Amino acid sequence: ILISIGTLPLVVRFYKNDRINNVEFFILYLSSILASLVMFSCYDLMTNYMLIEMQSLCFYILASFKRSPAGGEAGLRYFISSVFFSCIFLLGVSIIYGLFGTLNLKTILTLTSIYLTKGNIIAIYLLGFGFFCISVFLLFKLIVIPFHFWFPQIYDGAPLSSTIIFSTLPKFPFFILLLKCVISFSWIAQYYQGFFIIVGMFANVIGMLYALKQTRFKKLIIYSSLSQIGYPIALLGVLTSETIAFIIYFLIIYQCQIINLWYLYSYVLTIKNIHTSAALDNEDTSIYLADIKSFVNIFPELRVPFVLMFFSLSGIPFLVGFYL
Repeated sequence: ILISIGTLPLVVRFYKNDRINNVEFFILYLSSILASLVMFSCYDLMTNYMLIEMQSLCFYILASFKRSPAGGEAGLRYFISSVFFSCIFLLGVSIIYGLFGTLNLKTILTLTSIYLTKGNIIAIYLLGFGFFCISVFLLFKLIVIPFHFWFPQIYDGAPLSSTIIFSTLPKFPFFILLLKCVISFSWIAQYYQGFFIIVGMFANVIGMLYALKQTRFKKLIIYSSLSQIGYPIALLGVLTSETIAFIIYFLIIYQCQIINLWYLYSYVLTIKNIHTSAALDNEDTSIYLADIKSFVNIFPELRVPFVLMFFSLSGIPFLVGFYL
């Protein structure tokens, strides 16, 4: 709820800027928020899947709200990639249900220990494969490299108001669901410790290298978020009560930093429109890093928020990012 409240002014501001005049936009936005809220308290895999699909259906439409080839392509890419990974998730869920006869995560935690103590090798391998399918699906939803595929293009082609929703709203509930699955399948998840560590490190390094190549502020934010999510993913490989608390703390700070970056983006865009005498409804919402350099020289008050934000993301001491 707090994330939604924090991003609402940005969504409304760019909703008007993108010339989206459909009330359905906010109905879909509220529906995706509802799905996220219910996911926090849900422990049934099939119910979670229905909630994820409910949210994804809203996101397909939000991605293609811009009536342009780029907007239509973004919605279609989102739909095709999500359908493929949904099939992988359903394969894993069907295996889990075939083994246990239930999809309740709390019940699975108890039954998993029974299967492993009996030494049923086939059941153990099937359980491991089912857990792997569920993990891959959730890593895809979290947009973790190398499961990100088309998402940078989707974020870039979608309306800016939709991109802000995609980059902030679903991260927390999806990661909490992944955390529930790792805990419930803890007997088998211990064999995937190296997998999570490697994926997390790979996401962090590759996302950072991609971010260094960007010339646009919007894509810098997108690839920076791909890099940052690698840290809590790697911690799933060494899961303890302390690391769970750290992951929750990291996600809260991470969400605040991403929201602050989007507010900074909005402020710079406003200055750009004023400085270039652009109309408020101008369709061009692109900000290049070279533009920021010139704006900082003209408006010195921009220097402090930019330095503090990027130093925090870099983990410079005594800023909030240093304590992550």
